Parts: sequence; structure tokens; C-alpha cells
Amino acid sequence: MASQLTVLTPADIQRFERDGYVVVRQAFSPADALAMERQWWRELEGTYGIRRDDRCSWRQIPGDLKAAKRDPIQDRILTGRVRGVLDDLLGKAAWLPPRDWGRPLVTFPEPGAWEVPARLWHWDNPCELHLDHPRGLFVVSFIGPVAPGGGGTVIISGSPRLLVQQERRLPPGRPREFGARLWERFHRCDPWLMALTGQAPSPATRIAAFMDTETTVDGVPLRVAELTGEPGDIVFCHPVMVHCAAPNRGTRPRFMRIKTQVLTHEGRDLRSALERPRSWPQAAGNVRVPASALSPARLPPQAGVEWPPESPEPRRTRSSAQDRPARRSPPHPRGPLPPARPFALNTPSLAARLPPGLQTRPPRHVPAAAGYGKFPRPGPDRHPR
Repeated sequence: MASQLTVLTPADIQRFERDGYVVVRQAFSPADALAMERQWWRELEGTYGIRRDDRCSWRQIPGDLKAAKRDPIQDRILTGRVRGVLDDLLGKAAWLPPRDWGRPLVTFPEPGAWEVPARLWHWDNPCELHLDHPRGLFVVSFIGPVAPGGGGTVIISGSPRLLVQQERRLPPGRPREFGARLWERFHRCDPWLMALTGQAPSPATRIAAFMDTETTVDGVPLRVAELTGEPGDIVFCHPVMVHCAAPNRGTRPRFMRIKTQVLTHEGRDLRSALERPRSWPQAAGNVRVPASALSPARLPPQAGVEWPPESPEPRRTRSSAQDRPARRSPPHPRGPLPPARPFALNTPSLAARLPPGLQTRPPRHVPAAAGYGKFPRPGPDRHPR
């Protein structure tokens, strides 16, 4: 992180390193956020018939808003204040502005009591990129106001420290794990996490057990936090923050954007090095990672992995006509077909390029001048059947 802070305070940096996230109020203009919200409502009405002033039309939509994902108005999120926060957390001139600010998420309110979710706890980025320091950020932007219980994303405060700590302890040469298998291993590493993620019986009051008090897992304090805010607020999280979607039990829809990763230049290079072995034809779950793509703390000395392998699988080449046996078609039940007549081209320029033996006259039923650039309609005298 930068030694000279521009927007954040030393207390903010300590909170980010301990809990894995920092909240910046009015990171961009609330007026711009509300303008984006109005654009989202227009798309909801035009695409799904959901009107802002008609609560009877409110319902959950399939997927995300397409036009909002590409709307150029989102460029207003990258203000000088947001640039300063990115410089403080990632380093000045160490990152590139993202092409967009992530998925536009809309969650309409539903009846019922709000409760801490028990399913779909996950993270979106590999830990290998951020073993010694974060090389990117997980960014949550508030387009509309989100109150407690109003559908805001819930996170596990402190989870990035625990994930990185567990990743460093893995033995060298261990095959990489992806997706649900990796999440399952994390969920089962402690009874508190098992109860939170539905792997064990849940306590009677989940809010008191997981949100009101902290618990320590492997020396790291953990607690479930709900992200709430006003238009223009942004939450900057560690890239491997464990999070989950939450139900909306409020009175208005939840309008938020989530950018899963804003990578540094170094992070982009390491991500390319990590993803390269996945395209190599190996068994699923046995992907080897180049040692240059990992932190020195992850691997012991002289633990390099050669890439590509010394003796890869020989590439299959197409055999020549001399190596292949002659193919013989089965005899036709009606006997041999008559020889096909050459196709008549109507385009003089194309016909002139053909060898003399293939240059044929235009079809009888289409004059050459009138049929320039057109092909005759196939008939019984044109193609044998």
C-alpha cells in the first residue's frame, strides 16, 4: 500500500488489513448515483414491465440488467476521491481503470423476517494472487439507498486473512482446487463456519450468533457484516472476501453494483500465469501452477515447475491421402448416378477466373446480363437426384 495516503487514514488502512474492507461515504456524487437509478427504472419498465410507482408489478427479474451494465453514465463513479482510495490501497499508478463497475444487481423486497443466509457463501478470486499483499480489490457501489435488512450483500469480516493464512499452509505441489470444492473445504474448517454455512445445526438466533459477536478461528476474528449505505457510497473489499446474497425484507428495491476484481498490473500478469496451465490437457483437479506465479512464501526454495512439460502428448496431425485407405461408398439402390453437369456461373468476372475446361455458358433460363451476381434456382435438370 502507498506510504503517503491521499484519502484514507491510517486507521482505515488498519481496518482494511484486519477486517478486509473499508467503507468510503460519498465516494462519488449522490446525484450521479440517483441518475443511474432512474436509468435502471426505465430499463425495468421497458424490459420487464416493472414500474416504480406500481408495487404490484414488482418481482424478481432473471439475471442482470443488460443496458445498465454498458451504460456510459457509470464512468462517473471513477471520481478523484475513488482514484485516491485505489492509490492508497493498491499503489499509485499500479492499477488500470476498469471497463465497467460490475454487475448491476436489483433485488425487490419480499415478505418475511430477515435472517443471516446459510447458503452460497463464496469468494470470486483465487488466493494465489494475493498471498503477500492484495493485488486487486472487490468493489461494491451503492446506486440507491440500502437500509439494514434491505438486501445488502453480507460478508464475513476477517475472512481474507483466514483464507490467505490457510493457503500459505498448503503443501507445495498440491493440485489447485476450484469452485464448490474449494468453498466446501473452507466451510468445514471450523464449527462456527459449519454452522454459518449450513454444514452443521444452526443456533436458535443466527443474528446474535454470527453478527452481534465475534468469534476467533485459527487466530483470526470473524464476524458477519451487512453492507448498507446511501447513494454514492462504496465499499472497498479484499479480493478474496467471503460474501453471500441476502434477502430483501425492506420497503424498496436494492440497487447495487459489484465489481469482483479491479486488478493491478502485477495482478493481471500473475492471473495470466495462473490461468495458462488450465488450458493444458490434464486431468481435472490436477492443474499445476508455475512457481513464478506464486509468492515465495507459498513455495519452498527450488520448487519451480517447468512449463510446458518436457514430454507433452504428441500432437495429432491429419494424415495424408496416401496414408489413408481408399474410401468406397456403398452402391446406390437405384444404380449408379449419372455424371453431374458443371455448375453454370452467372457472374462473368468469376467465370473468367476458372480454368478453360470449367468455363461454361450461362443457364438457358437466365440471361447473362440480367443474372449478373445471381445464381439460378436449382431445378431437375441442374442437379441430379
